Amino acid sequence: GMGYTAKNKEVQEWQLDVLLWVRCLRQAVPAVPVMYLWFTDLGLGMEEVFLVTSLASAVTVVAEIPSGWVADRLGRKATLVVSFLLLCIGYLLLGMGFVWASAVVKPIGCALFSGTDVALLHETVRSLNLEKKDALKHESRHISYVTTTEAVFSVFGGFLLPQHAIILSALPTFIGAVLAGFLTNPTTPNEASIYNPIPYAVVFRNASHGILTPLSILSTFTYISVWLAPVLWRAHGLSPAVYGWVWFAVNAAGSVGSMYAPKILALVGGSEGSVVAMLSFATAVCYMLFTLPHVAFVLLANSILGVVRGVMWPMTSSYINKQVGLQDGTRATTLSAYAGICKALSIVAGPLVGKSIEMYSAGPTCTMLSVLALSLLAVV
Repeated sequence: GMGYTAKNKEVQEWQLDVLLWVRCLRQAVPAVPVMYLWFTDLGLGMEEVFLVTSLASAVTVVAEIPSGWVADRLGRKATLVVSFLLLCIGYLLLGMGFVWASAVVKPIGCALFSGTDVALLHETVRSLNLEKKDALKHESRHISYVTTTEAVFSVFGGFLLPQHAIILSALPTFIGAVLAGFLTNPTTPNEASIYNPIPYAVVFRNASHGILTPLSILSTFTYISVWLAPVLWRAHGLSPAVYGWVWFAVNAAGSVGSMYAPKILALVGGSEGSVVAMLSFATAVCYMLFTLPHVAFVLLANSILGVVRGVMWPMTSSYINKQVGLQDGTRATTLSAYAGICKALSIVAGPLVGKSIEMYSAGPTCTMLSVLALSLLAVV
Protein backbone atom coordinates (compact mmCIF):
# COMPACT_ATOMS: atom_id res chain seq x y z
CA GLY A 1 0.00 0.00 0.00
CA MET A 2 1.00 3.65 -0.08
CA GLY A 3 2.10 5.38 3.10
CA TYR A 4 0.35 8.75 3.23
CA THR A 5 3.22 10.47 4.95
CA ALA A 6 3.61 14.24 4.74
CA LYS A 7 6.66 13.65 2.56
CA ASN A 8 4.63 11.59 0.12
CA LYS A 9 1.93 14.27 0.00
CA GLU A 10 4.56 16.87 -0.83
CA VAL A 11 5.99 14.71 -3.62
CA GLN A 12 2.53 14.18 -5.09
CA GLU A 13 1.67 17.88 -4.98
CA TRP A 14 5.00 18.68 -6.64
CA GLN A 15 4.15 16.00 -9.17
CA LEU A 16 0.95 17.84 -10.15
CA ASP A 17 3.07 20.89 -10.97
CA VAL A 18 5.62 18.91 -12.98
CA LEU A 19 2.81 17.18 -14.82
CA LEU A 20 1.32 20.56 -15.67
CA TRP A 21 4.67 21.66 -17.17
CA VAL A 22 4.98 18.40 -19.04
CA ARG A 23 1.50 18.75 -20.54
CA CYS A 24 2.17 22.37 -21.52
CA LEU A 25 5.45 21.43 -23.22
CA ARG A 26 3.58 18.80 -25.21
CA GLN A 27 1.56 21.64 -26.78
CA ALA A 28 4.35 24.25 -26.88
CA VAL A 29 4.78 23.75 -30.61
CA PRO A 30 4.98 26.70 -33.00
CA ALA A 31 4.32 24.26 -35.88
CA VAL A 32 0.53 24.25 -35.56
CA PRO A 33 -0.50 27.32 -37.61
CA VAL A 34 2.02 26.69 -40.41
CA MET A 35 1.54 22.96 -40.90
CA TYR A 36 -0.86 23.44 -43.82
CA LEU A 37 1.45 26.04 -45.38
CA TRP A 38 4.45 23.69 -45.06
CA PHE A 39 2.51 20.90 -46.76
CA THR A 40 1.63 23.21 -49.65
CA ASP A 41 5.26 24.47 -49.78
CA LEU A 42 6.25 20.86 -50.28
CA GLY A 43 3.77 20.67 -53.13
CA LEU A 44 0.98 18.61 -51.57
CA GLY A 45 -2.58 19.13 -52.84
CA MET A 46 -5.67 19.31 -50.61
CA GLU A 47 -6.48 15.63 -50.98
CA GLU A 48 -2.86 14.66 -50.23
CA VAL A 49 -2.85 16.87 -47.15
CA PHE A 50 -5.88 14.96 -45.85
CA LEU A 51 -4.22 11.68 -46.80
CA VAL A 52 -1.10 12.51 -44.80
CA THR A 53 -3.22 13.48 -41.81
CA SER A 54 -5.23 10.30 -42.26
CA LEU A 55 -2.10 8.19 -42.33
CA ALA A 56 -1.05 9.96 -39.13
CA SER A 57 -4.47 9.23 -37.62
CA ALA A 58 -4.33 5.61 -38.73
CA VAL A 59 -0.93 5.15 -37.10
CA THR A 60 -2.28 6.83 -33.96
CA VAL A 61 -5.20 4.40 -33.84
CA VAL A 62 -2.98 1.36 -34.25
CA ALA A 63 -0.54 2.75 -31.66
CA GLU A 64 -3.38 3.74 -29.30
CA ILE A 65 -4.44 0.12 -28.91
CA PRO A 66 -1.30 -1.03 -27.09
CA SER A 67 -0.44 2.44 -25.73
CA GLY A 68 -2.78 2.34 -22.74
CA TRP A 69 -1.57 -1.17 -22.08
CA VAL A 70 2.06 -0.01 -22.36
CA ALA A 71 1.35 2.85 -19.93
CA ASP A 72 -0.30 0.44 -17.49
CA ARG A 73 2.72 -1.93 -17.75
CA LEU A 74 5.81 0.23 -18.32
CA GLY A 75 4.67 2.86 -15.82
CA ARG A 76 3.49 6.38 -16.67
CA LYS A 77 6.87 8.05 -16.37
CA ALA A 78 8.80 5.88 -18.85
CA THR A 79 5.89 6.04 -21.28
CA LEU A 80 5.88 9.86 -21.25
CA VAL A 81 9.66 10.07 -21.74
CA VAL A 82 9.55 7.77 -24.78
CA SER A 83 6.56 9.66 -26.14
CA PHE A 84 8.39 13.01 -26.04
CA LEU A 85 11.49 11.60 -27.72
CA LEU A 86 9.38 10.23 -30.58
CA LEU A 87 7.61 13.59 -30.97
CA CYS A 88 10.97 15.33 -31.08
CA ILE A 89 12.24 13.01 -33.85
CA GLY A 90 8.91 13.38 -35.67
CA TYR A 91 9.19 17.18 -35.86
CA LEU A 92 12.79 16.98 -37.07
CA LEU A 93 11.79 14.54 -39.82
CA LEU A 94 8.88 16.75 -40.88
CA GLY A 95 11.08 19.85 -40.94
CA MET A 96 13.51 18.02 -43.22
CA GLY A 97 10.68 17.24 -45.61
CA PHE A 98 10.18 13.57 -44.73
CA VAL A 99 6.41 14.02 -44.53
CA TRP A 100 5.38 10.38 -44.64
CA ALA A 101 8.05 9.18 -42.18
CA SER A 102 7.04 11.91 -39.77
CA ALA A 103 3.40 10.87 -40.20
CA VAL A 104 4.41 7.51 -38.72
CA VAL A 105 6.84 8.51 -35.94
CA LYS A 106 5.04 11.55 -34.49
CA PRO A 107 1.65 9.82 -34.04
CA ILE A 108 3.24 6.99 -32.06
CA GLY A 109 4.56 9.66 -29.71
CA CYS A 110 1.10 11.24 -29.54
CA ALA A 111 -0.55 7.91 -28.85
CA LEU A 112 1.81 7.10 -26.00
CA PHE A 113 1.13 10.51 -24.48
CA SER A 114 -2.64 10.60 -24.81
CA GLY A 115 -4.43 8.98 -21.90
CA THR A 116 -1.17 8.48 -19.99
CA ASP A 117 -1.05 12.09 -18.80
CA VAL A 118 -4.72 12.05 -17.79
CA ALA A 119 -4.40 8.70 -16.04
CA LEU A 120 -1.35 9.97 -14.13
CA LEU A 121 -3.25 13.12 -13.13
CA HIS A 122 -6.20 11.15 -11.78
CA GLU A 123 -3.95 8.68 -9.93
CA THR A 124 -1.93 11.51 -8.38
CA VAL A 125 -5.11 13.28 -7.29
CA ARG A 126 -6.35 10.01 -5.86
CA SER A 127 -3.11 9.33 -4.00
CA LEU A 128 -3.58 12.74 -2.37
CA ASN A 129 -6.94 11.41 -1.17
CA LEU A 130 -8.81 14.12 -3.04
CA GLU A 131 -12.33 13.89 -4.42
CA LYS A 132 -13.40 13.11 -7.98
CA LYS A 133 -14.54 16.69 -8.46
CA ASP A 134 -11.03 17.83 -7.54
CA ALA A 135 -9.80 15.73 -10.42
CA LEU A 136 -12.16 17.56 -12.78
CA LYS A 137 -11.03 20.88 -11.31
CA HIS A 138 -7.35 20.02 -11.83
CA GLU A 139 -8.04 18.61 -15.28
CA SER A 140 -9.90 21.78 -16.28
CA ARG A 141 -7.12 23.97 -14.91
CA HIS A 142 -4.50 21.91 -16.72
CA ILE A 143 -6.37 22.01 -20.01
CA SER A 144 -6.81 25.73 -19.66
CA TYR A 145 -3.03 26.24 -19.13
CA VAL A 146 -2.28 23.81 -21.95
CA THR A 147 -4.55 25.59 -24.43
CA THR A 148 -3.06 28.93 -23.41
CA THR A 149 0.43 27.56 -24.07
CA GLU A 150 -0.72 26.24 -27.44
CA ALA A 151 -2.17 29.66 -28.22
CA VAL A 152 0.99 31.62 -27.33
CA PHE A 153 3.19 29.30 -29.38
CA SER A 154 0.78 29.52 -32.31
CA VAL A 155 1.26 33.27 -32.44
CA PHE A 156 5.00 32.73 -32.30
CA GLY A 157 4.78 30.16 -35.11
CA GLY A 158 2.88 32.60 -37.31
CA PHE A 159 5.93 34.88 -37.39
CA LEU A 160 8.33 32.15 -38.48
CA LEU A 161 8.94 30.49 -41.80
CA PRO A 162 6.96 27.22 -41.85
CA GLN A 163 10.12 25.10 -41.92
CA HIS A 164 11.74 26.94 -39.00
CA ALA A 165 8.56 26.72 -36.91
CA ILE A 166 8.43 22.97 -37.43
CA ILE A 167 12.11 22.30 -36.66
CA LEU A 168 11.90 24.54 -33.57
CA SER A 169 9.02 22.38 -32.30
CA ALA A 170 11.55 19.64 -31.61
CA LEU A 171 13.02 21.71 -28.76
CA PRO A 172 10.07 21.86 -26.30
CA THR A 173 9.39 18.18 -26.93
CA PHE A 174 13.00 17.38 -26.01
CA ILE A 175 12.77 19.47 -22.82
CA GLY A 176 9.52 17.60 -22.10
CA ALA A 177 11.38 14.28 -22.25
CA VAL A 178 13.88 15.55 -19.67
CA LEU A 179 11.18 16.93 -17.35
CA ALA A 180 9.04 13.79 -17.58
CA GLY A 181 12.02 11.94 -16.14
CA PHE A 182 11.36 13.72 -12.84
CA LEU A 183 7.84 12.31 -12.47
CA THR A 184 7.06 9.41 -10.16
CA ASN A 185 4.52 6.64 -10.72
CA PRO A 186 1.86 6.74 -7.99
CA THR A 187 0.99 3.07 -8.53
CA THR A 188 4.06 0.92 -8.04
CA PRO A 189 4.81 -1.30 -11.07
CA ASN A 190 4.34 -4.54 -9.12
CA GLU A 191 0.87 -3.36 -8.11
CA ALA A 192 0.14 -2.59 -11.75
CA SER A 193 1.40 -5.91 -13.03
CA ILE A 194 -1.37 -7.92 -11.33
CA TYR A 195 -3.91 -6.44 -13.75
CA ASN A 196 -5.04 -8.98 -16.29
CA PRO A 197 -5.13 -7.71 -19.86
CA ILE A 198 -8.77 -6.87 -20.48
CA PRO A 199 -10.62 -8.17 -23.52
CA TYR A 200 -10.94 -5.53 -26.25
CA ALA A 201 -14.70 -6.00 -26.41
CA VAL A 202 -14.97 -4.74 -22.84
CA VAL A 203 -12.63 -1.83 -23.48
CA PHE A 204 -14.57 -0.70 -26.52
CA ARG A 205 -17.86 -1.10 -24.70
CA ASN A 206 -16.47 1.11 -21.93
CA ALA A 207 -15.14 3.60 -24.45
CA SER A 208 -18.29 3.96 -26.51
CA HIS A 209 -21.25 3.66 -24.16
CA GLY A 210 -23.54 6.46 -23.02
CA ILE A 211 -22.59 9.90 -24.27
CA LEU A 212 -19.19 8.75 -25.55
CA THR A 213 -20.44 7.84 -29.03
CA PRO A 214 -21.94 11.28 -29.78
CA LEU A 215 -18.88 12.87 -28.11
CA SER A 216 -16.50 11.00 -30.39
CA ILE A 217 -18.46 12.16 -33.44
CA LEU A 218 -18.38 15.76 -32.15
CA SER A 219 -14.67 15.43 -31.60
CA THR A 220 -14.34 14.48 -35.29
CA PHE A 221 -16.19 17.65 -36.27
CA THR A 222 -13.77 19.80 -34.29
CA TYR A 223 -10.83 17.86 -35.79
CA ILE A 224 -12.05 18.50 -39.33
CA SER A 225 -12.57 22.19 -38.58
CA VAL A 226 -8.91 22.53 -37.59
CA TRP A 227 -7.84 21.38 -41.06
CA LEU A 228 -10.62 23.25 -42.81
CA ALA A 229 -9.74 26.54 -41.14
CA PRO A 230 -6.57 27.45 -43.12
CA VAL A 231 -8.28 26.40 -46.35
CA LEU A 232 -11.17 28.78 -45.65
CA TRP A 233 -8.85 31.58 -44.47
CA ARG A 234 -6.81 31.28 -47.62
CA ALA A 235 -9.98 31.35 -49.76
CA HIS A 236 -10.99 34.57 -47.99
CA GLY A 237 -7.56 36.06 -48.68
CA LEU A 238 -6.38 36.12 -45.06
CA SER A 239 -2.60 36.62 -44.91
CA PRO A 240 -0.58 33.71 -43.45
CA ALA A 241 1.08 36.14 -41.01
CA VAL A 242 -2.29 36.39 -39.23
CA TYR A 243 -2.83 32.62 -38.90
CA GLY A 244 -0.87 32.47 -35.64
CA TRP A 245 -3.04 35.19 -34.08
CA VAL A 246 -6.19 33.47 -35.23
CA TRP A 247 -5.11 30.18 -33.63
CA PHE A 248 -4.31 32.19 -30.54
CA ALA A 249 -7.91 33.44 -30.42
CA VAL A 250 -9.33 29.96 -31.10
CA ASN A 251 -7.22 28.39 -28.35
CA ALA A 252 -7.97 31.22 -25.94
CA ALA A 253 -11.66 30.51 -26.53
CA GLY A 254 -10.92 26.84 -25.85
CA SER A 255 -9.20 27.54 -22.56
CA VAL A 256 -12.16 29.66 -21.46
CA GLY A 257 -14.40 26.72 -22.38
CA SER A 258 -12.38 24.24 -20.35
CA MET A 259 -12.20 26.55 -17.33
CA TYR A 260 -15.99 26.77 -17.33
CA ALA A 261 -16.68 23.11 -18.16
CA PRO A 262 -17.45 22.16 -14.53
CA LYS A 263 -19.71 25.23 -14.19
CA ILE A 264 -21.53 24.49 -17.44
CA LEU A 265 -22.16 20.94 -16.24
CA ALA A 266 -23.47 22.20 -12.91
CA LEU A 267 -25.64 24.76 -14.73
CA VAL A 268 -27.57 22.12 -16.67
CA GLY A 269 -27.98 20.02 -13.53
CA GLY A 270 -24.99 17.80 -14.18
CA SER A 271 -26.70 16.04 -17.07
CA GLU A 272 -23.98 15.36 -19.63
CA GLY A 273 -26.56 14.53 -22.30
CA SER A 274 -27.94 18.06 -22.43
CA VAL A 275 -24.41 19.49 -22.66
CA VAL A 276 -23.71 17.21 -25.63
CA ALA A 277 -26.95 18.40 -27.24
CA MET A 278 -25.89 22.03 -26.72
CA LEU A 279 -22.44 21.35 -28.20
CA SER A 280 -23.92 19.54 -31.22
CA PHE A 281 -26.19 22.45 -31.93
CA ALA A 282 -23.32 24.93 -31.59
CA THR A 283 -21.20 22.82 -33.97
CA ALA A 284 -23.98 22.76 -36.58
CA VAL A 285 -24.29 26.54 -36.35
CA CYS A 286 -20.52 26.91 -36.80
CA TYR A 287 -20.46 24.85 -39.97
CA MET A 288 -23.27 27.04 -41.34
CA LEU A 289 -21.21 30.14 -40.45
CA PHE A 290 -18.34 28.63 -42.48
CA THR A 291 -20.45 28.97 -45.62
CA LEU A 292 -21.14 32.71 -45.19
CA PRO A 293 -19.35 35.16 -47.49
CA HIS A 294 -17.33 37.13 -44.92
CA VAL A 295 -14.17 35.95 -43.16
CA ALA A 296 -15.49 37.36 -39.85
CA PHE A 297 -18.14 34.60 -39.77
CA VAL A 298 -15.46 31.98 -40.33
CA LEU A 299 -13.35 33.36 -37.48
CA LEU A 300 -16.37 33.50 -35.18
CA ALA A 301 -17.12 29.86 -35.97
CA ASN A 302 -13.48 28.91 -35.33
CA SER A 303 -13.67 30.50 -31.87
CA ILE A 304 -16.99 28.87 -30.98
CA LEU A 305 -15.57 25.49 -32.01
CA GLY A 306 -12.61 26.27 -29.74
CA VAL A 307 -15.05 26.62 -26.84
CA VAL A 308 -16.82 23.40 -27.86
CA ARG A 309 -13.51 21.55 -27.81
CA GLY A 310 -12.53 23.11 -24.49
CA VAL A 311 -15.77 22.00 -22.82
CA MET A 312 -15.63 18.53 -24.38
CA TRP A 313 -12.18 17.41 -23.21
CA PRO A 314 -12.46 17.64 -19.43
CA MET A 315 -16.02 16.39 -19.63
CA THR A 316 -15.04 13.29 -21.62
CA SER A 317 -12.13 12.34 -19.40
CA SER A 318 -14.06 12.86 -16.17
CA TYR A 319 -16.99 10.87 -17.63
CA ILE A 320 -14.65 7.99 -18.50
CA ASN A 321 -12.93 8.19 -15.11
CA LYS A 322 -16.33 8.05 -13.39
CA GLN A 323 -17.33 4.96 -15.41
CA VAL A 324 -14.11 3.04 -15.03
CA GLY A 325 -12.95 2.13 -11.54
CA LEU A 326 -9.20 1.98 -10.86
CA GLN A 327 -9.66 -1.60 -9.62
CA ASP A 328 -9.65 -3.15 -13.08
CA GLY A 329 -6.66 -1.06 -14.10
CA THR A 330 -8.27 -0.10 -17.38
CA ARG A 331 -8.36 3.66 -17.05
CA ALA A 332 -5.49 4.49 -19.40
CA THR A 333 -6.63 1.71 -21.73
CA THR A 334 -10.19 3.05 -21.91
CA LEU A 335 -9.04 6.63 -22.49
CA SER A 336 -6.78 5.33 -25.25
CA ALA A 337 -9.58 3.32 -26.80
CA TYR A 338 -11.82 6.38 -26.80
CA ALA A 339 -9.09 8.45 -28.46
CA GLY A 340 -8.70 5.60 -30.94
CA ILE A 341 -12.41 5.68 -31.80
CA CYS A 342 -12.22 9.46 -32.38
CA LYS A 343 -9.18 9.05 -34.63
CA ALA A 344 -10.77 6.17 -36.54
CA LEU A 345 -13.72 8.44 -37.33
CA SER A 346 -11.33 11.16 -38.53
CA ILE A 347 -9.53 8.71 -40.81
CA VAL A 348 -12.77 7.99 -42.59
CA ALA A 349 -14.09 11.55 -42.49
CA GLY A 350 -10.87 13.44 -43.35
CA PRO A 351 -10.22 12.21 -46.90
CA LEU A 352 -13.96 12.30 -47.68
CA VAL A 353 -14.07 15.96 -46.68
CA GLY A 354 -10.86 16.63 -48.66
CA LYS A 355 -12.34 14.95 -51.72
CA SER A 356 -15.63 16.77 -51.30
CA ILE A 357 -13.83 20.13 -51.12
CA GLU A 358 -11.90 19.34 -54.29
CA MET A 359 -15.10 18.29 -56.08
CA TYR A 360 -17.77 20.67 -54.75
CA SER A 361 -15.70 23.39 -53.00
CA ALA A 362 -15.82 24.24 -49.30
CA GLY A 363 -19.29 25.86 -49.10
CA PRO A 364 -21.49 22.87 -49.97
CA THR A 365 -19.17 20.60 -47.96
CA CYS A 366 -19.70 22.69 -44.82
CA THR A 367 -23.48 22.79 -45.38
CA MET A 368 -23.54 19.01 -45.52
CA LEU A 369 -21.42 18.75 -42.34
CA SER A 370 -23.76 21.19 -40.60
CA VAL A 371 -26.75 18.99 -41.37
CA LEU A 372 -24.85 15.95 -40.06
CA ALA A 373 -24.01 17.79 -36.81
CA LEU A 374 -27.69 18.66 -36.37
CA SER A 375 -28.65 15.01 -36.85
CA LEU A 376 -26.51 14.24 -33.78
CA LEU A 377 -29.27 15.92 -31.73
CA ALA A 378 -31.52 13.00 -32.64
CA VAL A 379 -29.01 10.54 -31.13
CA VAL A 380 -28.59 12.51 -27.91
